[in-house]
This record gives sequence, C-alpha cells and structure tokens, in this order.
Amino acid sequence: MKSHRLQAGALIVLGAWLFFSPLFLPGYESRSSAAADNAYLVGIVVLALGAAAFLNARRFEEWVDLALGIGSPGHRHEPPPGTPG
Repeated sequence: MKSHRLQAGALIVLGAWLFFSPLFLPGYESRSSAAADNAYLVGIVVLALGAAAFLNARRFEEWVDLALGIGSPGHRHEPPPGTPG
C-alpha cells in the first residue's frame, strides 16, 4: 500500500509540473499556444487521477474498471445469433 501511495504522489507532482511548465520553461511559443493548452489539459487530468488514486485507491480502481467495462463492446450480454432471445 505504501508503494501505491508513493506512485500516486508521483503522479500528483508530475501533473502539477506538467500544468505549470508552460509558465516557466522557455520552449513554449506563448502561454496560449496549442502546446501550452495541451500541457494544461493533460496536467490537470494527470493531477486529478493521481489525487483520486492517492485518496482512495481501491474505489478509484473499481470506478475505472466499471467505466472501461461499460465502454467495451465485448462485455455485452447478447444471445448468440440464431438462438431465441
């Protein structure tokens, strides 16, 4: 459990770094360029996922599994073709 919290903490730090990098790193053309917008968006997502995993890893993993299971077409329970439904 301790290593999981360490990984989640690393996600939080990396998400924050990615979000704030357009403000401090010289490689971005401007703070409102497409690359900067991408860094803001991905940074927020990574930070939010890391925070959710840090706060309650088990429940978070179950919700992700549920979302992926609902979105997957292979998990639909339909009768095989040619059988009475």
